[in-house]
Amino acid sequence: MVEALAGRLACQIALEFHLSPVTIETDCLQLVQAIQTEGEDTSVFGRVIDDISLALTSLAGSFFCHVYRESNKIAHKLAHSAMISGLQVSWSGDVPPVFDEILCNN
Repeated sequence: MVEALAGRLACQIALEFHLSPVTIETDCLQLVQAIQTEGEDTSVFGRVIDDISLALTSLAGSFFCHVYRESNKIAHKLAHSAMISGLQVSWSGDVPPVFDEILCNN
């Protein structure tokens, strides 16, 4: 569910900043399969998937793809840091110095 919520937020950001096409990578194969599968899922997870699918229709050429966690270490560490800090932060442009160590060690 957390990956789905993060994916929905990524789509919202892409829409807000008119970024298209975008490729959104996740190590959650279940999420990618749910997005690619047409079906009627009325659960909360299904509703988030519906939001993602709707957003992707407005993001021409954009899609979600599965990557193995080994290929996604930086994103995993950034997400972990965000969870620990409890802050809601975003940036564009240069990477903030607080993340230099994470990026340099990978």
